[in-house]
Amino acid sequence: MSQTFALRRHEIINLCPSVRTMKDRWPALFDSSQINAEFQRIAMVHLEPKFLSALDMHTSMLLTLFRARGGALGERLKNIMELLKDSASPSVERTRKVVLRCLTEYLGEHGEHLIKEFNDTDDFEEIEQLTVAITVRNFGASTSDRTRDIAVVIEGVEVIRGLESIARFCSLLLGLTYALNLTYPKPLKYTFEVFQKFFLELDASKLSNKVQSLKNKHLA
Repeated sequence: MSQTFALRRHEIINLCPSVRTMKDRWPALFDSSQINAEFQRIAMVHLEPKFLSALDMHTSMLLTLFRARGGALGERLKNIMELLKDSASPSVERTRKVVLRCLTEYLGEHGEHLIKEFNDTDDFEEIEQLTVAITVRNFGASTSDRTRDIAVVIEGVEVIRGLESIARFCSLLLGLTYALNLTYPKPLKYTFEVFQKFFLELDASKLSNKVQSLKNKHLA
């Protein structure tokens, strides 16, 4: 009988700490369906459906908080939210992307640490220096003919690609931290805390002051 996913994960983490080595030896560990299955086994939660439904449920409240923010942070949030004014009815995916970008900034972290965008004229070698990020490579000179290549990068290695949804990638990135027993990246610790405790409601009784403040404003 072949090994279960959990046993293979345990073996690979103990024997091969490098993410690159893990991906080379066990590529199935980085399949979205496997990540979802493993997360459900560990946390008893349906990862992607729960994450996306919670994000959508909180979107209106979060946008209200972002718009009410003043000062330099308020200006940064306003600039990000300008993307929602490009069309009369922005797509669900665009709205999710804007909310996630603003959320990171609102928590005092930097959006580019979570979602790192590159144009086709940029030096992609920078990707190899990234610890944890979602990368977006934009190809094409104009918006009308632009294509995107989106991936999850861990330890400079592209571990998942082929999806068009930034929000899905965020949920899968969280799932990988569980599946591979990784610690949350320090520059994004509050963002990941919101993903885990606010969106997925896991260990939600133990909140940092910053995330507790966000929750209190939501309940106000």
